[in-house]
Amino acid sequence: MNQRIVQYFAGWLVLAIFAVALFPHPDIAIQADIPRQGVIASRPYIAPISFNLPKSASQLERERDAAASKIDAVFEFNADVSVRLVANFHNTMDQIGQVGLLKTKISQTSNPATIEQLNQELNNLQQQLSVHLSSTAIHHLSLHAGARDTLTKTFEKIIMNGVSDILLASTSRQLNLYKEYHNLREIKYLLYSKPTINLVRDNKEIALEVSQIRPREAIIEDAFAGIQTAAINSQGLQSAFYEALHAFVEPNEFYLEKETLARRKAAADQINPSKGMVVKGMEIVATGSIVTQDAVEKLQALHLALQQEEGKRSMLTTGLGQALFLLVLTVLFCLSILMVRSSQFLNIRHYWAIIFVHLVQILVFYIMESLVTSADPGFLFFPEGTDYTWLQPFLLAPVLSTVLFNLRIGILSAAFTAVHLGMQVGYDLAIVVGAFVAILATIYFLRQIRYRSSFMLASVMGSLVLMVSLLVSLLLRNRLGWQDFWPGFVLGSLQITISLAVASFFLIHLFEKIFGITTNLTLIELSDFNHPALKRLSERAPGSFHHSIMVGNLAEKAATRIGANPLLTRVICLYHDIGKSEHPEFFTENQKRGSNPHDLLEAHQSMEIIRGHVTDGLNLAQQYKLPDIISAGIPEHHGSNIIHYFYSKALRDNLNQEISPEEFRYPGPRPQSKETALVMLADSIEATSRSMEDPDATKLSRLVQDVIQTRLQENQLRDSGLSIHDLEEIEIGFLQSLEGMYHTRIQYPEGVFISAKRPTVKQPLPEVHTPSESQA
Repeated sequence: MNQRIVQYFAGWLVLAIFAVALFPHPDIAIQADIPRQGVIASRPYIAPISFNLPKSASQLERERDAAASKIDAVFEFNADVSVRLVANFHNTMDQIGQVGLLKTKISQTSNPATIEQLNQELNNLQQQLSVHLSSTAIHHLSLHAGARDTLTKTFEKIIMNGVSDILLASTSRQLNLYKEYHNLREIKYLLYSKPTINLVRDNKEIALEVSQIRPREAIIEDAFAGIQTAAINSQGLQSAFYEALHAFVEPNEFYLEKETLARRKAAADQINPSKGMVVKGMEIVATGSIVTQDAVEKLQALHLALQQEEGKRSMLTTGLGQALFLLVLTVLFCLSILMVRSSQFLNIRHYWAIIFVHLVQILVFYIMESLVTSADPGFLFFPEGTDYTWLQPFLLAPVLSTVLFNLRIGILSAAFTAVHLGMQVGYDLAIVVGAFVAILATIYFLRQIRYRSSFMLASVMGSLVLMVSLLVSLLLRNRLGWQDFWPGFVLGSLQITISLAVASFFLIHLFEKIFGITTNLTLIELSDFNHPALKRLSERAPGSFHHSIMVGNLAEKAATRIGANPLLTRVICLYHDIGKSEHPEFFTENQKRGSNPHDLLEAHQSMEIIRGHVTDGLNLAQQYKLPDIISAGIPEHHGSNIIHYFYSKALRDNLNQEISPEEFRYPGPRPQSKETALVMLADSIEATSRSMEDPDATKLSRLVQDVIQTRLQENQLRDSGLSIHDLEEIEIGFLQSLEGMYHTRIQYPEGVFISAKRPTVKQPLPEVHTPSESQA
């Protein structure tokens, strides 16, 4: 099997698999039977079975959230932790009392041995206490038994009332104020706006006000304020109180997060997902009545109920039919691509580029559909019930296809994308047509883009046409109103702007690099005279550089007349002779009057130098990384022509030797596109016209006709795709350009491009060849 056919089939298969696998709704065709809100019912809709009417996702979510929010947070008072904390504190206070007793005994004892033993006990005891308290605090508390009793009672009260392990803050501001006041960097907290909580204590659950659930820092501050009056005359004792509370007060009331969440989930699950029931035989919509939102919801519920009743059999049938539809759509698209021929679409890499452009489009469709489906209803500032169809970036593939290739590929892409979008939203013809005309309005201004500002104009025109399409769509559904219009228009304009921005600043450049495509944007950059290759040519071979500019001026207008790419033609002209910069002095346009190095060479040597500028040009094109579509013009603008001047010279210098013309022929290939064929013709016409003496209208007209006729007879234009009509238009375009170059009025030909009767010219025209390849 032909390799190209295998490639074409593989591209279609990949695109078809992606389209089927990433299509968001397997039952969208069945949903398409449900009439849209606002239309007039053409037939009655009667319930064939009894079914429940489910609440909408947003309504059910709101009710579940409301039910869950009514459940108070649950805390638990841990008795074991409380007993441990109190016992630990009592033990510490007892040890501090022992410190005081040991100090008294030491002061009352004179026996050195006894003092040493008592000091040893005191040191051991103080070392144990120093884990929690400073020596100063231990000293002050050891001297005042009453202070220790007051502190112990306060601690017991704190533990019995409970210390929360979490701060309940109604707002973030309250949380930040608490952290700032108590000089805390981090704290465990819960934003909680309800007035009460549930506390589980002693196997009972009681409701408490939020103000009774307080964290450690706040409780310590209040407790200290209450007991510091007991030591009003002792700053050291007050500090000991504060230090002891900070050392031993720990949480004993704990937030039960899992229990709270479980209770809230249970409350949410209690909400009935159904808001009513439709009995069998009930008329949902009468003939001729306007379909309301309530009727749409009932029909959607009926659709789901029928699916559940019929099981997977209908789903399989629906999915299979939809897959076949997508397969047909993709095969028609791929076949249409193969039928489009242009100079910018000639190889299999370009075909795969188009396939990948639409794979990206399908993937973006899928991602956007998933995001919209999972998003909260009425996200951002859009009202609930907004149709997010126009948020789909349906412009992405058509814009890329137009800029990377041409308008014809863009129109095919527009048709494929619009139909695909229409399928996704329920086989909606209004959406298909609306999206298609919006795409056409946008890509029309990108068909021969030369400036990135064209993307802005395309965005404005696309948005305006989308506005009209949206108005027509809403009128057809009897839903024209501001509430339905403005979200669609804003979303559509937003996605048009974003799609164009992403395409212009990222994707176009990416696809150019990956698939070797040259767009008009790249051609604009290449036409800059400061490009290194052109700068080299202008500095080393100024005559050839000027010749290239003139050839571009001559060919550009002709390219416009025949529908070729005029910018591409001009750029090829600029680079077609860059090889002459290697040996510029051997080409007449760069020679000074009276100086010709060919006079010292044999014909074969001169021929090799002249022919070598093609090889040199290709090497320079590779060195400067010129695109293939540009470098192709370097060999193709000469085709397989014979270098006539030096062939004739070889015949004159070797009268007794047979000289084959093939030795003096360019290697080719012949022009493979309209653009390179125009460069070939313009190159010969411009060079020959400069060698004419006193060119007038008749001579120039005869020259254009002779060059075209000669190239036809040499079969140089056979592979270029030019038609007879194209050649007629090319002749007119060349003559118009020559009229401006030589400031003369030219009689344009009528009828066929080459007249059977040639004007009689007394002075013979010079032989048709490029003077830069001959001796001046």
